Amino acid sequence: MFLIVGLIAITAVILTVLYFYVFRRVHKVISYIVIFILTILLLVSSFMHLIIVGILVFGIGLFLISLAEKLKGNRQVATNEKNTK
Repeated sequence: MFLIVGLIAITAVILTVLYFYVFRRVHKVISYIVIFILTILLLVSSFMHLIIVGILVFGIGLFLISLAEKLKGNRQVATNEKNTK
């Protein structure tokens, strides 16, 4: 059981890291794919503790995606200010 929980968490982390560092320039479709995969993992897991872990991983994934969007926005604002000077 713990192996399955670990695999779900590791898969979610790997997908999130891939989204941030590899597919950053791709359209937001990648983030929707990550959320879709996490939702499928959540629905497939029929055990209660797996569902709880799935909800936590899903929430963490959403938080990381929103944080990356915010950081990317701040970076663009900083580069725009440099270009205008």
